[in-house]
Amino acid sequence: YTSEELQLDCPDEIKNRVVAEVIARFEPDHEMNTVDGARIVFEGGWGLIRASNTGEELVMRFEGDTEAARDRIGKQITAAVQAAMSAHGIG
Repeated sequence: YTSEELQLDCPDEIKNRVVAEVIARFEPDHEMNTVDGARIVFEGGWGLIRASNTGEELVMRFEGDTEAARDRIGKQITAAVQAAMSAHGIG
């Protein structure tokens, strides 16, 4: 397995809404665990997004059977995060 972790600056007032919007985006067609953010299952791996408890940031982690799977999962989740943040005037 190969994994990557990212922290993305996100204001406290919207970080939980961004996570909720990412959950809503993937929930219809992905298995997920929504305890403390979301762990979203993809073909070949999974991605995690959660609001940090200690700072104004989102924490994301991507894991895949291969680097290509990890990168594909990371791109999908990152795109959903960026769309949600843009909808709130961030980024």
